[in-house]
Amino acid sequence: MDYINYVKEKPFTGYAGFGGGAGSFQFHSGSSFALFGDRAVNMGGQKRANNDYLDNIDYFNIANSTGNASDFGDLTANQRSGGAASNGSRGIVNGDERQSVDYITFATLSNASDFGDVTANSPNNGPFQINCVTDSNRVVWGGGGWYPSPGRSTQMMACASIAVPSNITAISGDLTQARTNTATASNATRGVWNSGQHGQAPTYRSNVIDYVTIATAGNATDFGDNLQQRDESCGTFGETRGLFHGGVYTTGGGINEY
Repeated sequence: MDYINYVKEKPFTGYAGFGGGAGSFQFHSGSSFALFGDRAVNMGGQKRANNDYLDNIDYFNIANSTGNASDFGDLTANQRSGGAASNGSRGIVNGDERQSVDYITFATLSNASDFGDVTANSPNNGPFQINCVTDSNRVVWGGGGWYPSPGRSTQMMACASIAVPSNITAISGDLTQARTNTATASNATRGVWNSGQHGQAPTYRSNVIDYVTIATAGNATDFGDNLQQRDESCGTFGETRGLFHGGVYTTGGGINEY
């Protein structure tokens, strides 16, 4: 694993977030924005050797300078790239290519439990390669692909309250461009989807950035553009700044953007 020292750290995209016990930290800076805990959790994945999906949940202590991850438990089913979010004590992950949503309590090592389902009338019924933003209360998933139609990306969004296990509710709103494999960042107010794969020749990859106000998410609004077209990148963020790095590029690569 690689890491960077970034002021006002927040969970990396693809992790369920920071948690931990009473000894873990929070950061407050004159607003409702808070950073939680010293534990990061990684859920699911895909083996490179045979493309099998995984149900593993691993965790590690972010404050440690080095060290391998440890076993936390298992998801309720194998999956690769569901969108994950947390409120500091609970982490949830939207099932990849399946309707179920799982959750864990960070302070307690155990298998995941069922949070609810992506409902049949939700636009993200059986999504894959989806990502989300959160204000630590509400989580909003956007984009992703439809299952069982690989490669077809969607603009539509769905939401849930992290504290209350329930089925996922559709939002009457869209991203500005249909795409999968986005990177995300968010603070207490605003959530951003960055780049991704739109599946259209000749580039297939996007440089679009759009945003929503998380508490009242409707249609997303154009934020600006990346310097490069890319997908499968990562995002991390503080109260005022988001940082995006890595990924697969149409041309060039290796640029961190904020």
